[in-house]
Amino acid sequence: MSKRALIKRLTAREQMLALAMINATDSILSFDRDWICRWAGGASLSLLGVANENLPTQRLCNILETNNREVVTLMETFFSGDQYAAILEIAAPHTQDTTIELNFRKVFDAGTVAGAIVTIHDVTQRKLKEDDIARQSESDPMTGLLNRAGFQRRINALINAEHADFSLAYIDADHFKDINDHYGHEAGDTVLKTIAARISHQTRASDIVSRFGGDEFVLAITKNQKDAAATLDRIVHAIHDEPIALDTGETVQISISCGVAPYSVGVSVESLLRQADSALYEAKKAGRNRTCEVSSVIVSPQTPAT
Repeated sequence: MSKRALIKRLTAREQMLALAMINATDSILSFDRDWICRWAGGASLSLLGVANENLPTQRLCNILETNNREVVTLMETFFSGDQYAAILEIAAPHTQDTTIELNFRKVFDAGTVAGAIVTIHDVTQRKLKEDDIARQSESDPMTGLLNRAGFQRRINALINAEHADFSLAYIDADHFKDINDHYGHEAGDTVLKTIAARISHQTRASDIVSRFGGDEFVLAITKNQKDAAATLDRIVHAIHDEPIALDTGETVQISISCGVAPYSVGVSVESLLRQADSALYEAKKAGRNRTCEVSSVIVSPQTPAT
């Protein structure tokens, strides 16, 4: 009777486990030390594009259809290292725009590492929320451009890339205070939004366009200095040649001044900003509504003209 009761309890537990696997939203895979799948359960079909019964005997990298360096490195080091668990995020195979989280746990048999259990979870929505929060923290709420923090992240990535080739431009709206004083701050906001839109229209996706605050904009133009000057010249004309319509029915004509400095290896972002600001100061001294290149001025910190 004791044996029958034990068999009954085990059968009930197996049924509960099978039911849990059928309704699981995660995929749960068991691997040996060679990363060969020995057992699979859960939502493997929706997450991996492969039914559970077709997963055993396949290697992890083949199941994931990836040569992701992080995955390969983990497969090479996980069983020999001291770590008990690991977590990775990768793009899901077979499913576009889906991110999956791989949760690795070692399995022991008599004190020896026998393999690993890998739980796979869809984290797409969480990732989208995190990306949205990051975008908001790096965006200027008025214009939608990058703010100073967003610019810093993008420019650091650009500098760290191989063969970085760009010019940094400092842009300032001419006599912007007069617009705020005469037409009001709402009109000033309309002008800033229009300037931002026209700058964006004249630049490419690879360029970095940001608003540092007030009427100051900073661009990283991923071209050589000659092409950067031509881009800025188009921006100057695009902003000046078409008056800006205000909500009051009035129109205002605005111009900008630009200073541009080319990047060279070893030059810091702070130094480039100072150089571009110095060129901007010269552009204002020369009559505004123009671009001045840093090569034509003595580069030193200046007090910007108003």
